[in-house]
Amino acid sequence: MFAHAILTFIVNAAWQDTLIVIVALTLVRGRHLTMALLLCLMAPLIPAPVERSAAIAAHPLSPTLANAVAVAYVVGFVIAAAGLVVRFARAFRIVATSRALDDHLRVSDLIDAPVTIGRTIYVPASVGRDEVLLRAARAHEEAHVRHNDYFVHLIVECLALPLHFHPAVHLLRKRIAEEREVACDREAAAQLGRTEYVDALLAIASHAIARDVAAIAMASPPALERRVRLLLARTSARPPRVIHLALLTMLAFACTRFHATPVVERALLRGTWRLDNAASDFRSLRPTRYDSFTQTIEQTSARVTVHQRRVVNGNSQAIQWSVVTDGREREVGGMPEKSGTARWQNGSLALALHGPGAHTETAVAFIRGDRLVCEGNSDGKSYHAEFERINR
Repeated sequence: MFAHAILTFIVNAAWQDTLIVIVALTLVRGRHLTMALLLCLMAPLIPAPVERSAAIAAHPLSPTLANAVAVAYVVGFVIAAAGLVVRFARAFRIVATSRALDDHLRVSDLIDAPVTIGRTIYVPASVGRDEVLLRAARAHEEAHVRHNDYFVHLIVECLALPLHFHPAVHLLRKRIAEEREVACDREAAAQLGRTEYVDALLAIASHAIARDVAAIAMASPPALERRVRLLLARTSARPPRVIHLALLTMLAFACTRFHATPVVERALLRGTWRLDNAASDFRSLRPTRYDSFTQTIEQTSARVTVHQRRVVNGNSQAIQWSVVTDGREREVGGMPEKSGTARWQNGSLALALHGPGAHTETAVAFIRGDRLVCEGNSDGKSYHAEFERINR
């Protein structure tokens, strides 16, 4: 069940989160995007109101496939978690090797651009020696501190871990980081002046090398062009006031779900069985009771073969017969005077036989617990037989 739960989560996340990210990137701006990431994690877990009437119905899937997907998912999760641990270890190295400039500002030789770790600002030595660059870096990073962006960053990283396989979620994470930087750019530019801040930002970025560190970095080259363009724009577009509509739309998408149900392994009839007279009922037939009745059943994907040994009043009779289980009318192997249909479906063998003469018989055989049960009707007279397993 664990493997199928993971498979259900992956399939739902694959399409639901893609829709969520498309809607979020179209309608939502700023720090509200973090809520979209939270919804990406929650949507695949929300149970559908009516599971069976969903647009994507429940699908039985083999345990082998489900287990393979689950193993791949867990391996990917472990790798993603290990990468996060490595990034935090690098952040801790920055903290441990830095030296103080003042209470909330430190210099590190391990970074090329200002970063925020916790509520402390770290700058490279080149920025620490330049008063203009230091003032711009401090204004930007203090905005991160005011908004607790580092701790939000930790939450984002943890939320994204279970969705490590989803490209749209990685895109959303990058946009969240970019929007966070844009918001701090605006605050810093309002404090220092737009032109002075943009010049300082470009100067810092020109010396920055992208490092994989779990920290809030001021100079992010992939997003820098857009950040500068937004800063230099004469007007700044207000974030659309449709976030509530967007979230409701996303939740509506989450109401239709795929559900991976495990294939129920139906027990086969094969094995050696002995009649349990006490649990059986042949009162309407002749004979009404057997001294002993054993049978060995062989079963393949297309045929069932039965070897029976019946003892009645001390007389022993050996019978062997076979049927092809495709539901077509044909002679019964080993009893040429009989013909009929046989079908193996959903763990039961259904027989509809006739002959010799006007004789007719229907029967259904299936496994219940560790017993072979046969419910039948012979010439309008019903019977019930139960066999206990001798061996497989």
